[in-house]
Amino acid sequence: MYQSSIVFSATSASQAGSVRWAAPELLSENPVKTKQSDLYALGMTILEVMTGTIPYPECTWDFNVMMKVSQGILPTRPASHIQDDQYGNQLWDLLVSCWGRNPDARPSAGQTANSLTLISSLSM
Repeated sequence: MYQSSIVFSATSASQAGSVRWAAPELLSENPVKTKQSDLYALGMTILEVMTGTIPYPECTWDFNVMMKVSQGILPTRPASHIQDDQYGNQLWDLLVSCWGRNPDARPSAGQTANSLTLISSLSM
C-alpha cells in the first residue's frame, strides 16, 4: 500500500469558481479562496464521484444553487448511493463536516484523508 497526500497551492483567480462546488464564503462580495473553501469543494467533489451527478442536481439554474447555499441548505443525502450503514453514515458525516457553515470548523486536509482511509477500510 502506498501513502498519498493532499497538497494545496495558492490560486490566482479572483472568481469564486463553479457555484455548485463553491463554499458559502466564496459567494460573498469579496471572496477569498482558502484551504477551508477547498475542503468544502472536495466534499462536493466526493459527492459527485459517489453519485455520478453534480451537486444540487435538482437545480437547473446556478442562482437556485446560490440561494440554497446561502440559506444553509445542504445537498440531500442520496440514499441509493450513500446507504444507511456504518460505511455510509461515516462518509455522509465527513461530507457534512466538509460543508460546515463555519470554515474554521471544517476538517483539515489531513483529517479528511485520515477519515477517508478509515471509511474505505469499512467497505472491505
